[in-house]
Amino acid sequence: MRPIDGKAKSISELLQGKHYGIDYYQRQYKWGRKHVEDLVGDLTSAFREVYDESHDLGEVERYPGYFLGSVIMSNTDKGLFVVDGQQRLTTRTSHLMPQTSPSPTCWLDTATFSICSRRT
Repeated sequence: MRPIDGKAKSISELLQGKHYGIDYYQRQYKWGRKHVEDLVGDLTSAFREVYDESHDLGEVERYPGYFLGSVIMSNTDKGLFVVDGQQRLTTRTSHLMPQTSPSPTCWLDTATFSICSRRT
């Protein structure tokens, strides 16, 4: 049995340089507008509780983190797979991607969970 490694990580630490898969037995992306609005609203409320207009960027960067919930990964011989937290992780990842042009090269395909793939 493999050890369980549980520690708090930022979204940046979780995503930077990583590629995650979603195993066949996981449900498809099902979050609708209400789920996304609730998540963004929670994040916004937490930020506004500590935000002060007089703070410079350095002070804002030191604001406390926000617990998004657990994300459980399985490290297999085929790679890293999301076991739990897929909806939150996929939603936050899609918000972090550039939204710059009508045909971006970086996009989210909720049917295949392809992130940052080139459209053909």
